[in-house]
Amino acid sequence: MAPAACLLCESPRTTPVVRLERVPALTNTFWPSAQAAREAPRGTVALVACHDCGLLANVAFRGDLASYDPGYDNSIHFSAVFQAYVDELVTRLIGRHDLRDKRVVEIGCGSGDFLAALCRAGGNHGVGFDPSHDVRRRPPVGGDVVIRAEPFPAQGLVADLVVARHVLEHVADPGRFLRSIRAALGEGSEAVLYFEVPNAAAMLEHEAIWEVIHEHCTYFTRASLDLAFRRAGFLPERTGTALDGQYLWIEARVNGRGTDPPAPARCEVLPAEAVAAFGRAFEHRRRRWRRRLAHRGHEHVAVWGAGAKGVMFLNLVDPDGRIPTVVDVNPHKQGRHVPATGQVIMAPGDLGARPPAEVIVMNPVFEDEIRATLVSHGIDAEISVA
Repeated sequence: MAPAACLLCESPRTTPVVRLERVPALTNTFWPSAQAAREAPRGTVALVACHDCGLLANVAFRGDLASYDPGYDNSIHFSAVFQAYVDELVTRLIGRHDLRDKRVVEIGCGSGDFLAALCRAGGNHGVGFDPSHDVRRRPPVGGDVVIRAEPFPAQGLVADLVVARHVLEHVADPGRFLRSIRAALGEGSEAVLYFEVPNAAAMLEHEAIWEVIHEHCTYFTRASLDLAFRRAGFLPERTGTALDGQYLWIEARVNGRGTDPPAPARCEVLPAEAVAAFGRAFEHRRRRWRRRLAHRGHEHVAVWGAGAKGVMFLNLVDPDGRIPTVVDVNPHKQGRHVPATGQVIMAPGDLGARPPAEVIVMNPVFEDEIRATLVSHGIDAEISVA
């Protein structure tokens, strides 16, 4: 079978990376019962890498299985470590772009936490768009914020700053999505765009296999993210990484020059060996963790973090749901069940009723925070990072 052409730059120089069958179609939709969770929709991941622009794409993504509704929750704002990162980002954006008494639009705003922070800190006026927004949740206190449970408008989008954090990777056709934002802003717009996505280069470098999920249609490198914005009619100004390199961000403006975007660079932005090593890491790490859990005993283990990484870890190494304990600090997840494997999600304070011998931390960024939380609850457990 011929390799799939890159959906961004149309290059035929793509390489299969990994194929995963029957994984949760949505890792951040949680269920009211274990039975409903076990019956959650499943999808396939067929990840391919483009050696010309650096894009990774799931060519088996099925949009009909990825329906974002109020049950979808990927917020990690309840972590003090993550909130400190958000505060720093808010300060940087306000200072760099003089965002005071300005109009801020966030696409895919979720519950509006980040948008509200930008508006509180700068006295800005915010509008958030997100079809999956739960209208039963009140927007965060403070700030001039309106959240609309609908897509952003096709035209007449007025903003000084447009934000989309961890949205682009969920879009099956990112080029079309960016062009629609460009069209909605119209001619003469001087809006700044700030987008944030998972960092594909870091994912490969650290063999972060738990980050590969069905609903992530694409994973961007700097080169592919820059190219996507240029082709959509924007001028990238800065790119960088954040949260210990796990996030990749870009700042751009509307290209008002009317010039054609540059052709994609013909360079080996994703070395073949790095791609091959990442593919091999899946089976190696999965087998290693299965052996470790069998030796330790699943009943003595707790997984901390019911986000995408935690859900994929459980599905890849413990598909039968023998690990009894899954913890998350997000209160909206607590009492609900992990897709496919079915465990109920607990609050940190509930661990005392059945203290684990080992706590598996899904994201090393939060390791110290989790250690301190365990100590505060009197839990003496071995800490491992998945």
